[in-house]
Amino acid sequence: SRKSSSSKDIYYIRLRVFEQFLQQIGRPKLSIHELDKQIIRDFGRYLFDERELCTNTHNQYIKFIFTRLNEAEEAEIITRQERFNNGTDKIYRLPKVEDNSWNRPALTEEQVEMLYQCKELRPREEEVRDLFVLNCNLGQRFNDFISKVNRDTIHVNENGIEVVELIQDKRNHKVIVPITPQAKEILTKYDYLLPKYTSTQANYYLGKIAKKAGLTNMVQILSEEHSDYKPILVPLYSLISTHTARRTFATRCYYKWGVDILTLSKLLGHSTLQQTEEYIKVTSTQAADKAAAKMLE
Repeated sequence: SRKSSSSKDIYYIRLRVFEQFLQQIGRPKLSIHELDKQIIRDFGRYLFDERELCTNTHNQYIKFIFTRLNEAEEAEIITRQERFNNGTDKIYRLPKVEDNSWNRPALTEEQVEMLYQCKELRPREEEVRDLFVLNCNLGQRFNDFISKVNRDTIHVNENGIEVVELIQDKRNHKVIVPITPQAKEILTKYDYLLPKYTSTQANYYLGKIAKKAGLTNMVQILSEEHSDYKPILVPLYSLISTHTARRTFATRCYYKWGVDILTLSKLLGHSTLQQTEEYIKVTSTQAADKAAAKMLE
């Protein structure tokens, strides 16, 4: 079908993002007959975690996938029965809610410590746990974190503070983040040469690690059921991904370390303060404690 120049640009951008996702999960040659609901949901999580897209843009990408499926069905490349079997016969979209990060938690200080002190881990689990806790102190997108945090990007600045300095891939933002004592401890453990994992590999282990660490409290999310969204309770460990570390870092900076929003935005490499505000997860109790510390000092 005919497409305008701008429509073609959007088409190829979305196609390229989907291809990059397939590459990351190790299925670059996935056929349309193998495309199922779980892969599309994993793609949605990738859009949130790796691309940091808002709900509306996420839905546009999901619609793009279903449009291609509809075209394939019309061309008799795939059958309606195949789509029914794969769970791709009906499109799903995430609801627009006031807090569009409802299924993306941040961990409390106690929960980070529970992870860090967990002893019942296998070697790979311990490595992934250390990477996760390290990024709870650095707050970078996983691909930037895993590929750029090393001896070449860590140095002592003119004020005698050890920092990591890197250029983020997404928008070429330069970020400089201080190395906390906890981060220093982990970096030293690996002699500043971090073990290498993809986000898909790390996510595979993180749920198991968090469960072993005792992060089993139930939290409320919105879940799709017959195209409707209802609040349900799920265990916290089932929601934890590599991106949780970035949100945890944002919340720690704001609540524990008292970093203001503008400075935090620079540390995260965000383009707008609104993006940064959406990353901060502060409970009512935390808000009251923070206010009391200022109001009653």
